[in-house]
Amino acid sequence: MPTYFIRHVTTYRYRSPVAFGEHRMVLRPRDGPDQHTVHSAIEIKPRPSSLAWFEDAAGNLVGSARFEGRARELRVVTTATVEQVP
Repeated sequence: MPTYFIRHVTTYRYRSPVAFGEHRMVLRPRDGPDQHTVHSAIEIKPRPSSLAWFEDAAGNLVGSARFEGRARELRVVTTATVEQVP
């Protein structure tokens, strides 16, 4: 079985500190008959005050992050290890 490591980085930078609204993120590979997610992780800076996960109608795992305060940068780093099934 082939195994793949995926790393995705999204960075938003601002000239002055901004307040962030709710962010919804679809960043995890979807499991199916031909692939299986062995491990996934997410790192968000600044750290969200809450992070909840739910599945949408298409079967995607969606993260919903809320933030307090202001920051000049928002950075989201996700990693995943995925096995492809023959």
